[in-house]
Amino acid sequence: MDLPDIRLYLDGIEKYHFGGTCYSNNYHFHLLLRSLGYEAKLCAADMRTPEVHALNMITTDGREYLADTGYAAPLLEPIPRELATDYETTLGRDRYVLKPQDANGCSRLELYRDGVLRHGYLAKPAPKTIEDFSKVIAAILSSRSRYIT
Repeated sequence: MDLPDIRLYLDGIEKYHFGGTCYSNNYHFHLLLRSLGYEAKLCAADMRTPEVHALNMITTDGREYLADTGYAAPLLEPIPRELATDYETTLGRDRYVLKPQDANGCSRLELYRDGVLRHGYLAKPAPKTIEDFSKVIAAILSSRSRYIT
């Protein structure tokens, strides 16, 4: 797997103010959650392509939450997945809307900018391993290498 190990990942954040991809951010967050005793699943989400985004689903006190440290701000806290109505978070021009789960237990997150739907994903509750993302990670790294001289 071509993800940075935890030391390199944290060093990049501290020294260079790097961010990270959804894969490194959510995978390392997943490992932290598990090491602290949380029941956490690394899960996939569909965007334009199936299962290309990584995120976490955490169960605590009998409730499941979506926690995504690799999509965008302002998703700064876990969002409950058992919703009767839309859950909204707003920051500036952006409004993030998590819809109630569909019949398959999936959660749709939508990003609106200036009131127009711009992006989103369908989060699937089935647990994944980081290796399940290896093909998409390799494709991303391959496309980036064309721009490195």
